[in-house]
Amino acid sequence: QETPLTKLPAVIRQFPDALVVPDYSDADTLQLLCEEAREERLVVTTVRAKDTSEALVRPLLTKVSPKAYALAAKAVVASKLVRKLCEKCREAYPPPPQILQRLGIAAEKVPAFYRPPTQPRQEVCPECGGLGYKGQVMLVELLTVTDTLRQHVVQQPNVDAIRNAA
Repeated sequence: QETPLTKLPAVIRQFPDALVVPDYSDADTLQLLCEEAREERLVVTTVRAKDTSEALVRPLLTKVSPKAYALAAKAVVASKLVRKLCEKCREAYPPPPQILQRLGIAAEKVPAFYRPPTQPRQEVCPECGGLGYKGQVMLVELLTVTDTLRQHVVQQPNVDAIRNAA
């Protein structure tokens, strides 16, 4: 059976500038990818996680060497696709003061929040067909792995410590 670990050595012998492995399957594969990343080769792989801090820590669950992994990791990107509110039928409402306070935003800077329509309309919106949403937008979070984060990965590899250090 072919796995990334069985295929990678043949690919690496061709000296590519970059390796893209959609899903690493085990610690041995990840260890090999870490070695290749240290050879100044771009290595890209995917991890299922809620945010960049979790994605940085999750590979350590495979029991890969934390030091090798910390030296190889350069950056983590997390992305999510979210629905966009329909510009034509979205409904404005006053922002709750407690939310603005938690976000550290002055009330006069945000006149309104928006939501999909809450009241049924007599006519269906021609833009969104009455869904309240039209299109999508991608939210992207980039975490550059610094020396401080590398120390946390090796010494204290938990999501909260990484998030606080970031």
